Amino acid sequence: MSLYIQSYLTDAAKVKKVFGCKNKLFFEKAMLKLRDELDDLDADYDEQINFDKNAKTVLLNIINGKIQFNDMAFMYVHIYEKLCSVFGEQVFPPNDEYSVPYFKAIGLKPSAFLPIPLEKAKPFVYSIPVDKLNKEKQWFLGLTKPEDMSQKDFDLEQNDFAFIFDKAIKENKDLVFTMY
Repeated sequence: MSLYIQSYLTDAAKVKKVFGCKNKLFFEKAMLKLRDELDDLDADYDEQINFDKNAKTVLLNIINGKIQFNDMAFMYVHIYEKLCSVFGEQVFPPNDEYSVPYFKAIGLKPSAFLPIPLEKAKPFVYSIPVDKLNKEKQWFLGLTKPEDMSQKDFDLEQNDFAFIFDKAIKENKDLVFTMY
């Protein structure tokens, strides 16, 4: 299975407010909005979940400000991604897909706007607050072209990342990348 990168423009302040809010109404609304996606996550990880440890209980953990399942970092990352989409939007690059080799070459360490366990491999998440977008954009676009890559391909890959950074800067939104 090949890796795929997604990007979200979001409101980190709203995402952060979810952790520990203990808001039953928010949980119910999130369940209505995300029910199918949470069910899909449970189906994707059916061998690693059970009645007490699943996508819905991880969402509830986050809302209650608890991290009960450190062995399920993968699920916390997925739920975090879903929350970023609730308070934002998924954005696609002009060339349809981000380059996984280019993204990996940047050498990022996982990060989130919430204090959740993070995976180092997949699912991988990298979160950039709006006040660091310009610096991060320079870092993302500062790679040297690999010898085995054509200039045209390298330019396309850089243009995809430049596009999303420019969009986030223009809209004054926080930026989140996921890879799995």
